[in-house]
Order: sequence, then C-alpha cells, then structure tokens
Amino acid sequence: MREGFRPYTKLITLDSTTRSSVAFRDTGNNNIKCNYIKVEPVSGSPTDGLFYVTPTGPSTELGASNTLAATALPVDAALSGNCGGVASCVNGTVVLSLISPDFSTSCFISQTTTTPIVYAITYGVVQESNSLKDSREDRGN
Repeated sequence: MREGFRPYTKLITLDSTTRSSVAFRDTGNNNIKCNYIKVEPVSGSPTDGLFYVTPTGPSTELGASNTLAATALPVDAALSGNCGGVASCVNGTVVLSLISPDFSTSCFISQTTTTPIVYAITYGVVQESNSLKDSREDRGN
C-alpha cells in the first residue's frame, strides 16, 4: 500500500500572540477538507517561544475553542489534552495526520512571541494510491 496526496502550501506571517485562522483552499479558491496539515517556521529570528496549531472542522469540532499558544496547553499531567500540536518557533514542526472521519477545513495558529515569524502551512488529502495504475506509468530509462 502506498499513500499519496496533492500538497498545497501557504505562507503566513505572525507578529503577535493573537490567534490567526488559515483556511485550506485549492488553486481555484475552493475549500478543501484536509486530513494532513504541516506547519513550520521558515523565517524570522526568534530567540525562543512556541507556536500552537489546532485543526478546525465542521465534522469534528476539533480544537474549535479560542485557544492561544500561551494559555492553551495543559501544564498538569492530570488535565486533559487539547487537539493540536506545539513546537519551537526556532526550528519546530507540527504535523497533524487526522484519521477518518476527522477532517479540517482550516487551522488556528498562535505563538508566544511578538517577533515576526513566517510559517509555511502545507495541507491536503492523503489517500491510498492505486499501485496497479502506478505500474503502468513510464518510469524512464
């Protein structure tokens, strides 16, 4: 079994701790219901800080609260967790691979620093590919 997807990418600059919403759209500006989300900082010069990513979606209500990176994460092991991921603003990556029936049409991103940071958001629908059809393609010499 092999998986594949058509990736879409957006860039967003955050310069405050205010939560931002990123809609998942294709090149025709149509909404996409995604099961794969990857967010990583690609420029900026933060000295420290965290960023927090949480998926949203009408079918799951995943992470649909107004959470911010500075306050969203439980600091006590006895508390329940939040749906999403957290990473370093310096070199971290958050990858969310949702399982059926969960999907997301957008995500929320927030950070604990006010330093301007550009984030790359890669998203799409991962699905199984047809290995029989793949074997008919010319592989070159």
